[in-house]
Amino acid sequence: MYDNILIDTIPTTVNNAFDPVQYKPATKQQVLSLISSDLDFAIANLSYVAQPGEVSQGLARHLRAQVAAWQGDWATMAAQCDAVINTGPYALQPLEKVFGADVNHNESLYTYQFDELTGGSSNLAGGEQHFLNAVLTARYYEMPGGHMIEDNNWGGNSFAWTTPNFYLKTLLGWDKTTGLSPDKRFTTYFFPDTVVGNKPGDPYYGRKLPKSSYSDNYRQYHWSVKKYQDFTKPDGRAGSYKDVIAYRLAETLLLGAEAHWRLTNNGSDPTALMYINRIRARAGMPNFTSIDQQTILDEIGTGIGVRGRALVFIKKNGSFGESGK
Repeated sequence: MYDNILIDTIPTTVNNAFDPVQYKPATKQQVLSLISSDLDFAIANLSYVAQPGEVSQGLARHLRAQVAAWQGDWATMAAQCDAVINTGPYALQPLEKVFGADVNHNESLYTYQFDELTGGSSNLAGGEQHFLNAVLTARYYEMPGGHMIEDNNWGGNSFAWTTPNFYLKTLLGWDKTTGLSPDKRFTTYFFPDTVVGNKPGDPYYGRKLPKSSYSDNYRQYHWSVKKYQDFTKPDGRAGSYKDVIAYRLAETLLLGAEAHWRLTNNGSDPTALMYINRIRARAGMPNFTSIDQQTILDEIGTGIGVRGRALVFIKKNGSFGESGK
C-alpha cells in the first residue's frame, strides 16, 4: 500500500527549481508521519463548526484516528475518537434519516456536495452528476412480465453493475424463508427481496410479483442498495446530484470501540462496548457483552457496508488472506 510514494516537502523556489533531486521512495512510517503532522495542524486550526462541504476539526480528528490505527498507536486513536464523540457537535440520527433526503445532518462529519443548478461538469461549482444509486441498483423495470416501470421508489433508471454479497446478508440476520431480518438496517439500507408491482393499471400494481417475474438475469433482479436513492432526479435518469455522506459518527464510534478494546486488551472494556452498542441499539439489535476483531469487522460490514471500510480494516490488521475469502 505504501510502495513507491515520493515525498518532497521542500517548497520550490526560483533558487532551487533546477537543483538536482534524488528521488527515493518513502517508507511507510515517513508517509504516515507526514499525514499525521498535517492532520495535527488541521486539528489545532479548525473548528468543529463548519458549513456543508467544509472540512471540520471533527473530520480531521477522525482521519487522525485512522492514521493512528495504521501506526498501532491505540492511545492516540482512542483519544481522537473520544474527542469527536464527546466534544464534537455530532449525534446519531434515526436510521431513515442517515441516508435520507438531506444528508447534511448532525451525524455527518463530512458530506460531498452536489448541485444540479450550478453543476453539470466537474469544472463547475455544483459538480458533475454521480451514479452511485445507478451502479448499486437492479433494473427492476426489466423484470419479466412488464409489471414494473422506471420509478425512483425502486431506484429509477439504473446500471445494475454491482451488489452487496451474500455474506453481508447473513451478517444482517437475513432469513431465507421469510426474506426478513430483525436488523432495522436491512430494510432501511437495502431494497426488499420481494418486489411489488408499480405499473399503474397492471394486474400486479401494488401486489407482490409472481414467481415468473424473478428471472436469473442478474441485471434485472438482485439484492440492491437504497443508501443513494434520490427522489429529486427524473425517474428515467441514472445520474444524481444528491449529496453523498462520506464520513459519519457511526464510523467514529466503531473506530473508538476498536481503539479502546486494543488499548486495554479487554473484550469487555466498558467504553468499547458503550460505543459499539450505541450503533447496535439504533438498529434494534441486542448489546454485545464482549467484542473481538471479528465482532468489529462484522459490525463494520453491517453498520457501514458497501463503503470499502471493511477492506481497510482487514488490510490494516493483516488478515486479508483469511477474511478476503
